Amino acid sequence: MKKITLLLTAAFLLVGTVLYSQPSYYDLSFDNDSVRAAFKSSSDNYVFVRSKRGVDGVNQTTEADAIRNGTIQKIVLVFSEDTPEDLENREEYNMERWDNLILTYPEFFQEKTKYKNVCQCTPEAGTEAFKEVQGFYIYYKTAEKPVVKEEKKAEQGQKQAAIEKKEEPQKTANAAEVAVPAVVVAAGAGALKSNEKSAKEPETKTETPSKPNENKVVEVDPETEPIEKPVAKTVVATKKPSSNKPRRAKDPKACRPAFYGNGDEDLDAFFLNSFMLDKKQKKHAKKVEAELRIQLNVDGSVKRVMVICDNAEFKSMFEKTVMGMSNWNAAVRGGVTVRSEVRLKVKYDKVSKGFKKYEMTNNPKPGPKCKMQSDEELFGS
Repeated sequence: MKKITLLLTAAFLLVGTVLYSQPSYYDLSFDNDSVRAAFKSSSDNYVFVRSKRGVDGVNQTTEADAIRNGTIQKIVLVFSEDTPEDLENREEYNMERWDNLILTYPEFFQEKTKYKNVCQCTPEAGTEAFKEVQGFYIYYKTAEKPVVKEEKKAEQGQKQAAIEKKEEPQKTANAAEVAVPAVVVAAGAGALKSNEKSAKEPETKTETPSKPNENKVVEVDPETEPIEKPVAKTVVATKKPSSNKPRRAKDPKACRPAFYGNGDEDLDAFFLNSFMLDKKQKKHAKKVEAELRIQLNVDGSVKRVMVICDNAEFKSMFEKTVMGMSNWNAAVRGGVTVRSEVRLKVKYDKVSKGFKKYEMTNNPKPGPKCKMQSDEELFGS
């Protein structure tokens, strides 16, 4: 019995470690490069994953799934810019692309993995030749190269051959059906009329059961039932407008971490007062734990939030609640407000009967001398 208990405990700790070890954009160090021609990889031991903006993660592929447990050596993001003005949004757009890859394939981000951004910086970057190669190139150890593509081709060939065999008798049957009316026409007008009468009778029989077409009514219901998906999109769409202009402190060396209100007490109060739970939700809430990754703009407004939570209902609640937060006190580095990310681990507190954070991490990580200071102290009146 003790051995089983120890095994279960070890498994629980392992799952917890995996759940909360997901990296962040701010944890990665990038090499940067640019090309004026369409990108071409110098090696063939890679898997290609189409990049994507937003917060829904990248689309999974069979090839990428095959190397989830492999050793990833390098990940290269290839993106395009066709005007100098695109540089202003480069960091924001690439952050979304990398975060989406992290969300779908966190296993690719390993201790020795290297990361690189390659810009296709040319006025022709909007053409198809450049668009086709945009995305992530996941380089792995050659010995672990998946043979999924070759297997796919063989399977497709077999399926195509099977389809062609099935189509041949169908074609001959259709040809025979087409030949029958031709014979009837040749037989004379009287035979044609009798044939028309016999043809009309089955038509009326087939039309009558199709009038109460219940299938069409049923097809409408699934469109109205999944409410959560459009809600997730509206959460992103309702994000607060951010100011692109950073504020400069009186001291050019000033720094501080991002914080909410006047500090931890105000943050705890926000979560305690933001959830109105019924009896059923309170029962489930006792087992709920979540990790919130909140990305903040230079003015402290919430840009977006990503939630890791096993309970879909509470995951949606956390997303909507955090997107409704008022502005944080923006992080400051080198005397200037900067974009940042705050990671919160939240769980239900039995004493206060509400959610409360029990761990908080700032990215970029503040130095030992960085302390919480008000805007008045840093920027003046």
